Amino acid sequence: GELTVEQLPPPLEARLRMVASSLLVYKWWFPLRGAVPARFVPAAASCLSTLEEGVLRVAVEAAHVPDPLDPRRWMLRYTEALGSRLGLRVRWVEVPFDGSWALAGEEGAVDLVATNVAPSPQRRAEAVGAAFSDPFMYERRALRVREADAGRYATICDFGGERVGAVRGMNAEIDLRRRVQTHAPAVSVVATDTFPELYELFHRGGLAAVAQAEYYAIDGSVIPSSPPGIVLVDHHDLVPGQREECAFVVRGASRGLLEAVNEFIATTAFPVAGELGKRDG
Repeated sequence: GELTVEQLPPPLEARLRMVASSLLVYKWWFPLRGAVPARFVPAAASCLSTLEEGVLRVAVEAAHVPDPLDPRRWMLRYTEALGSRLGLRVRWVEVPFDGSWALAGEEGAVDLVATNVAPSPQRRAEAVGAAFSDPFMYERRALRVREADAGRYATICDFGGERVGAVRGMNAEIDLRRRVQTHAPAVSVVATDTFPELYELFHRGGLAAVAQAEYYAIDGSVIPSSPPGIVLVDHHDLVPGQREECAFVVRGASRGLLEAVNEFIATTAFPVAGELGKRDG
């Protein structure tokens, strides 16, 4: 599809400076592959209104993710399937994760945030004018280490004197800092803005571990997300005994969209069937 770039209007960009210092809107059109059978169109789709007629504006961390083990790619494919189901073309808006949930709020930058957000009281309060969808997957906190080092590390307490990284603003960072403060004050926490930056540092030997979740389908099955040579240790819940569920953030003024998104989630398993075996060039 065609890929173009446009700047957001200056007043809106200024108001969203806390989310992204320079926010670019990537238009990536996904034409429908033939008509969608009526029986597969959610009832709520017939009364939808979005920021732009016929278009679903979606905030994502990246508009092109080739790695099939990367959760950001799962979000792209799942959201494309949502757009097709609703008869809408998808326009990606690339943003940093931190603060992305606020983009579907009163300012109206996007109709939908698909950055794999886990709702929390603070995030709900910051997403004024938006609502969180039903969950489509859940996570458990974990640390990713090199397979050769797996025998050395079992919990955060084993990383004394080491550097452990996380993406800024994610629950992984919040959880890591809290546990380091409580259980392992000799651990140094390193935060980056993106996963590519984080893993570049890890592969250069600058980190002993990466704080990133293990991902689960709603039915409890593990969604593979670690490449060969990487293992996960120190599994735990962000809040003991509670599922850390992930959802879309939906613009409240996009009439009928929340209902349509929830109907889609109820009838479409995450990730999209067959997606984990594919890789973009």
